[in-house]
Amino acid sequence: MNTALPSNASAFPGTFPELSRKLQEVVDLFAWPLHASDYLELVNPLWSTKTLRARIESVIQETPDARTLTLRPGRGWRTHRAGQHTRVGITLDGKHHVRTYSISSAPERRDGRITITVKAHPGGRVSGALARDLP
Repeated sequence: MNTALPSNASAFPGTFPELSRKLQEVVDLFAWPLHASDYLELVNPLWSTKTLRARIESVIQETPDARTLTLRPGRGWRTHRAGQHTRVGITLDGKHHVRTYSISSAPERRDGRITITVKAHPGGRVSGALARDLP
């Protein structure tokens, strides 16, 4: 999340994160029994402040059993470093599955999107769904 801070922000270390946290607590009091983030997610899941989410923007078929997925991360995503990975969750037959995939895009990408390349593995439910079954 990019936030513009005043030029004197370094004179008050820790002040802005603490203020933001306290403001969130006050807003959550009005949203009780849920959190403000729960209502934001109804409008746009990428606005979640509790859970990092991403939306699939495009799918490129690399080979018959491999695809590159371009993802738009939501709030809270910080630029990755080369070699990092991300967890991807998908619901199949009513069960939620999570797998980890290496990020295949450069950290310097200007549009803020990331890519993962998924190859279907024999018997792999998640990799098969991501590499073959996504529209």
